Amino acid sequence: MADKINWAIENPAEMEILARMAKKEAEQRFSIEEIAEKHEELYNKVALMNKNFS
Repeated sequence: MADKINWAIENPAEMEILARMAKKEAEQRFSIEEIAEKHEELYNKVALMNKNFS
């Protein structure tokens, strides 16, 4: 792990690129639209399960 920390310290330009990429990925995966879509899918699955048990 120390090797990775040293690499990060010695390569700030590469770390900047990785940070931008990570931010973009997080914004895409955890956008409000994405979270709302996942919740809606889950709600629909649960609603369907409850309908089948009625």
